Amino acid sequence: MTYNDKSITFSGNLTSYDYDSILRDKQKNIVRLYELSDYYVDADPIFRGIIKNVYTPFSLAEDYRLIGANERVKRKYEEYYDRINLRDRMRSIFLQYYKYGNCFVYLMDDGSLITLPVH
Repeated sequence: MTYNDKSITFSGNLTSYDYDSILRDKQKNIVRLYELSDYYVDADPIFRGIIKNVYTPFSLAEDYRLIGANERVKRKYEEYYDRINLRDRMRSIFLQYYKYGNCFVYLMDDGSLITLPVH
């Protein structure tokens, strides 16, 4: 049997979404798409588990290495990475990327990095 999305019905929080119009003009409805991403990550344990327990940890599985510099320079960068909690920032970046397909990273005046939700 061929998959036919015409037979899918939505109830509850999703009834106010007109999927055909959202998908016809994705850029105009980008906020609604982000809302749907939030909804599905929160509501679907399989989807949430894949993003939070598979994709994000897999992206962080390999440790990075600094090459091509002397030990003093490497130590300076490693201290900076520890100071800004780079590992936590990377986790936030990958989580938002897999959840929304987009991520906004800002470099602050003090040299720290922050990520803000897309909406």
